[in-house]
Amino acid sequence: MKLSVFALTCAAGLLIAGCTGGPEGPATVKVTGSVSFDGAPVADGDIVFRRASDQMAYGGKIVGGKYEIETEPGEMKVEITARREVPGKFTTVNVVKEPVTEMYIPKQYNTNTELTAKIELGPTAPIDFDLKGK
Repeated sequence: MKLSVFALTCAAGLLIAGCTGGPEGPATVKVTGSVSFDGAPVADGDIVFRRASDQMAYGGKIVGGKYEIETEPGEMKVEITARREVPGKFTTVNVVKEPVTEMYIPKQYNTNTELTAKIELGPTAPIDFDLKGK
């Protein structure tokens, strides 16, 4: 019985120690902005800010042409992706007819990105991206 009480007390102590938190992570900054493609807001997509120094990435969703993410300050490469339905094309997955989608944002904005942003610590102005087709 004494061993059970001791083991339970030790387990509770470890649990409490684990919940007190540890060292804080790096300082982050809220970054907001808009994303458009050929003049129209990107309805639904993803945006990633990737540190040039070590490829650490911070990402979020683009909804209705707007995004908001938390990222570390520094020089960043920016990758933007989005898909849209191909009119009149469908595929069958598990007997369900699904619309075919395509990546419509050119590679120079994602896998071969040319986009960059410098994120400063403290309040930031919106960072907008107006992407152009080929």
